[in-house]
Parts: sequence; C-alpha cells; structure tokens
Amino acid sequence: MNTDWNNKEQLERFLSLQRKKPEMPVQHTRELWDRWAHNWESGLREDEARKERSRKRITATAEFLRSHGLLGADCEVIDIGCGPGRFVAEFAKTAKYVTGTDLSPNMLDYAAEFCREQGLSNTSFTACDFKKADIRQLGWEKRFDLVFSSITPAVSDYT
Repeated sequence: MNTDWNNKEQLERFLSLQRKKPEMPVQHTRELWDRWAHNWESGLREDEARKERSRKRITATAEFLRSHGLLGADCEVIDIGCGPGRFVAEFAKTAKYVTGTDLSPNMLDYAAEFCREQGLSNTSFTACDFKKADIRQLGWEKRFDLVFSSITPAVSDYT
C-alpha cells in the first residue's frame, strides 16, 4: 500500500475519483451523517487497521503542512467537513486555534469529545452546511491562516 499521501500520483488519483459522478448520487444531509456518525466513530476507535491507516494519513498530512510552513504555532485553522475531528485534534497540537465544521452535529459531538480526551482546549466546532454558509456572517472571511478539507462532500470541487 502506498502511504505517501502527498505525491503527484495520489493527487491525480483523488482528483479522478472526485470527477467521477455516481449513477445515483448520495444526498448528503445532516440526517444521513447524523445516522452514520456512531458507526464512523466506532470504526476509528475499534478497528485497529482503520485506526492505524487514519493515524498515518493524518500525521503525514500535518507533517507536510508543518514542513512547508503552512501549520505553525501562530496559525488559526479551519477544517471543513471535519467529521469526528481527527485532523482538528492533530492540528491543534501545533496551531493557536482550530475550528472544525461539519454538517452533522453528531459528528461534531464525537469530534469535541475526542479533542477533550486529547487534552486540547484550543478547538471549537460549528455545525453548518458549508456549501450554503455565509462566511461573512459567521465572521470567517480572512480569519484563517489555513483552510483545510479532506475527503468530504462539504467541498465538491477543487478549483
């Protein structure tokens, strides 16, 4: 298995997957993700192989961002579609402050719990549909040094 998450081959693979449109697309709603939240979180806590794959991807991503000067002690970060908050927690180990957003309040409950378990107090979470969010109204316009998103339906295009 290729564990280099930051190479051109991986980028092209993810972009090609993003361009594929399923025949019957899933309607990503708050209700759907609220229903999926428990199983998603359970898998990350109980499935050792999944937990390790996730840990490696998150650690490699954070190290890449740190090594390129994109994630540092003075940074404010937002993770769009943060799910159960694993990237939020990793980024909060370095950043001044990290905000996680997700469509699902249940996912955000798991994210907040995970960050508390890690002893992190420099995080917050906001339930919102990012595709419809008014960043000016939320006070987020030009607020963040790093805007991050990973494998989420909250962002449907890479341009």
